[in-house]
Amino acid sequence: MPRKNKPTKSRIPFILSGILFILAFPPIGWWFLAWIGLLPLLVHARSLAFGLAFRRGWWSGLIMNAGLLYWVAMNTGAELVVRWLSLFGLLLILPLYWGFFAGFWAFLWKRWGDAAALVLPALWVAFEVIKNAPEIGFPWLELGLTQIDLMPVAQLAEIGGIRFVSVWVVAANVAVYLFMQRKHRSALIIALLLLSGAIWGLWRMNHLPPVDATLTAAIVQGNIDPEDKWRLPPDSSIVIYEALTEQITAENDVDLVLWPETAVPVYLGHQMRYQNRIRSLARNIDAAILTGASHYEFMEPAERGHYRYNSAFFFPADGSQPGRYDKIRLVPFGERVPFQHWIPQLGELNFGQAEFTSGNQFITFPVAEGVVVGAQICFESVFSEETAQFVQNGASVLANLTNDAWYGNSSGPYQHAALVRFKCIETRRPLIRAANTGISLAADRTGRIIQKLLLGERGAFIAEVTTCADYQTFYVRHVEMLPRLLSVLALILVITAAFEKPHGRLN
Repeated sequence: MPRKNKPTKSRIPFILSGILFILAFPPIGWWFLAWIGLLPLLVHARSLAFGLAFRRGWWSGLIMNAGLLYWVAMNTGAELVVRWLSLFGLLLILPLYWGFFAGFWAFLWKRWGDAAALVLPALWVAFEVIKNAPEIGFPWLELGLTQIDLMPVAQLAEIGGIRFVSVWVVAANVAVYLFMQRKHRSALIIALLLLSGAIWGLWRMNHLPPVDATLTAAIVQGNIDPEDKWRLPPDSSIVIYEALTEQITAENDVDLVLWPETAVPVYLGHQMRYQNRIRSLARNIDAAILTGASHYEFMEPAERGHYRYNSAFFFPADGSQPGRYDKIRLVPFGERVPFQHWIPQLGELNFGQAEFTSGNQFITFPVAEGVVVGAQICFESVFSEETAQFVQNGASVLANLTNDAWYGNSSGPYQHAALVRFKCIETRRPLIRAANTGISLAADRTGRIIQKLLLGERGAFIAEVTTCADYQTFYVRHVEMLPRLLSVLALILVITAAFEKPHGRLN
């Protein structure tokens, strides 16, 4: 029979699981707590009825997501109603997969006992795959992110992306759980597999593909108040970036200067005075400049209005015409109402969002011999499949232009900076990142930070990054194949278990 506990007391273990993961994720980053974060849930959910286990698991998800995503409501770039609706929507949806995870664990345990724990890594990754469905995908709090500073384990992302590292984390919890249940042989086998993965990661960090190209980049962090940037004349922002750029390039030879998202607060494709100004700067410093700016294109016929884009403009070192990349992955409800591909009328809803148009080409920019840059703007930089597409299109260096200033000194910018480092590992490409108010950084092919500017600093730094332009990782070639195969395996096992009779409480 299912347990009957006092409601408040019975939630405590599940709340504890949520708290442990808050401490394991950036910015606190106590990664070792992720290895036991699921244990309270596993121990206390296993003998509950599916519905009750779901509700208790939901509490774990609610606590974790609220504690790590509170900054969504701090977005000063959106209307108050949009901020709180966004946070409410996330806290309504994201805890559900915790609930289903707990419910299916209880369901499987009643049929297979503790052996059902072996299914949990595949089951968890299945929910991570599902929650990142097109249009509303939010790959922000994958459990693998907790291991970004445990570098040997993080290297597993080269094989199956950040979600393959999530598999490692859940498997670590399973090993500890089985050891607690005196299933020592099974626990030892899993522990040896986990250790083997970490040893391989350590070996891989020291045996990367040979370097065949080097990029010297200047990363500029203007630290400009995001509201002032749009309220004051454009020159008030541009002169800051010009001065920082001229200062650092006067003392260093660089191939590329990187400015943040919308560093130039004008429609740069049409306002030729500012475009010519940056072309002249690139020619004078003899270095390419990659900057964020807005853009628009008229519809056909023009009377229908225009398409707005959040774009990155690439100015070659010779001062010639700039290239442009338009952001493909827009922030749901922040930059565009989702599902307009199927229901165009949704575009007429106005929640105070910017309502941009998605780009549709993974454009890359050649900088030097063997160096081709793929630019990703803000939120889209956390999507692994899109990053792999840039590499497939020839990118040998990743660039992230972002503006996390809307979220102030919250945990959001720290989580974002940690997430993009996983893209280095998944693709074995170095990353340069310019953030308006921070955290700007350069990371090598292992995801290790070479240099950075802290949140709230104004300045610039030089980073030399190396790459192997022709090498493609297993993940780049096959993207989410392993997580999806594990998801299918989990589905098959759950269906198989459905045809077996529960045995009640098992030992």
